[in-house]
Amino acid sequence: MNHKQTPKHMPPSRRWPGTGETNDDPLENLRVDVHDPYILVALRGTCFRAKYRRQDAPWLATDEYGPEDPEATITSNEFRTLAWAAANEEARQLGWIRSFDELHKAVAASAIGVRANARLYDSKI
Repeated sequence: MNHKQTPKHMPPSRRWPGTGETNDDPLENLRVDVHDPYILVALRGTCFRAKYRRQDAPWLATDEYGPEDPEATITSNEFRTLAWAAANEEARQLGWIRSFDELHKAVAASAIGVRANARLYDSKI
């Protein structure tokens, strides 16, 4: 019996290169393209696609999702979760959005500034 084995150091969802088998790992099959102000995410081998837009707020806006793909190995909700994470990572690297910690620090700093201005205003009255 001739069995193809996945090497032990690779997760079972990945295939050994050169065997002609497709790679079933959705993360490795995501394609992320930037066309400012858009980030486009597609899953190779499926009809899944998503389009996100840069905006004035510190997060991305969803512009559109592509069609359902009943033949895909993951659900559309799983794709949307992966696409959102990939688009946000790309947006962070581009400086379009900031992480939660960075936003929290910015809000805290602005609150300190608002309180200082209020005290200054009160002292002048």
